[in-house]
Amino acid sequence: MQKWDDSQCPKVDDYPIFFAVSDKCGKNNSGDYELLRDEYGQEKLDRYGHLIVDHDLHNHDGELPDGVAEAFIEWAKEVGLSFWQEKE
Repeated sequence: MQKWDDSQCPKVDDYPIFFAVSDKCGKNNSGDYELLRDEYGQEKLDRYGHLIVDHDLHNHDGELPDGVAEAFIEWAKEVGLSFWQEKE
């Protein structure tokens, strides 16, 4: 969210909005986490030793396919959001 401001963010009638739908929330119908597993069926750990939940919200340092967060980043670049800056 950003407030309208005459100098930095002048009010417009039509502007882009990002919407996304998560198809894979990381939990099953019972509410239990669905964890990412390796080819041997072992639960995978991230670089900090935490279990990796199988979801589509972000790519978890490349362990999962790109998700909602990566889609937002691409969209933010395309529309030139004023608060979006590339990592150096």
